[in-house]
Amino acid sequence: MPPPPGPCTPKAPERPSPAPKETETGGLTAAERLTVRILERMQERSNEAGAEFLILSVPRRLARDTFEEAFPHDDEQALPVVSPIPAFESADGAMLYWERSHGHWTPLGCRLVAETLVERILHDGLLDSCDESS
Repeated sequence: MPPPPGPCTPKAPERPSPAPKETETGGLTAAERLTVRILERMQERSNEAGAEFLILSVPRRLARDTFEEAFPHDDEQALPVVSPIPAFESADGAMLYWERSHGHWTPLGCRLVAETLVERILHDGLLDSCDESS
């Protein structure tokens, strides 16, 4: 059993500072590149199974009426991503996120996201191949 900590106990080593966010490959960090690769693999598996694949990007809220894309994009990726930012920006400053929460949408925010998804699903014809008998 190790001795209890005291004045002579060595301090834990300091953690190294995080790596810079920008990298030389498309501006994505290693974690973002891994995320994109995992999502690309999920899309491949979905397509192999005959299922459509669609990603909802959840934007960061910078202010009540200012949003920033959070999904890691690069020029070579072809993932189908839907962003509610245009719908959020058209809400004229209405409260879309609960202001004292951890990023949860208000009912209006949820409705705008749902409408954005429905519009994309219908536009892309993602329901056209569904079996109507089920």
